[in-house]
Amino acid sequence: MLTIISICFSTLVWSKRLPFLRQPLSVYRNTINMNERITQFLQAQKVATVCCVDEENNPYCFNCFYAFDETRLLLYFKTSAATRHAHLLASNPTVAGTVQPDKLNTLAVRGIQFTGQVMDPDKPIAIDASASYHKRFPFAVAMNGDVLTIKLTAIKMTDNTLSFGKKLLWELEPAHPTLVPNNIVSN
Repeated sequence: MLTIISICFSTLVWSKRLPFLRQPLSVYRNTINMNERITQFLQAQKVATVCCVDEENNPYCFNCFYAFDETRLLLYFKTSAATRHAHLLASNPTVAGTVQPDKLNTLAVRGIQFTGQVMDPDKPIAIDASASYHKRFPFAVAMNGDVLTIKLTAIKMTDNTLSFGKKLLWELEPAHPTLVPNNIVSN
């Protein structure tokens, strides 16, 4: 309780100094309603940076083309079983990543940070992965590899085109909402 009060007090003090902090964060916590700006941004971009960890919890990042399934909130990417990240994902499927605009505008920073789980290719949720990915990137049919699925669990989008420091948040509702604390969000 003291932490929540401290966060609220700190935000109140800083909001007087920095007016943009007075703007509420947009938070979406469910499996259906992702903010339209987030979905449009993900549909418009092509490359993500995905980070996984090795056996010693050292981070390892890789870049990949991705396709976004807006209705099921999934990211698809293609990789080869011989890559280092494929081996790491097989032992620990938890990932984090970013998506930046294909063309950067230094005056209007926009981007997404996400977390998710790489799904087992045999699970029903991953059945359409290859078809969805190759529909967006038909040239990739000629390349060897497997299309993997990331089930998104949380997204934070920074969009300075709305206002400086504007954050749009989305989280997948947990299977057991009573085990998760109320929405406490800070920048």
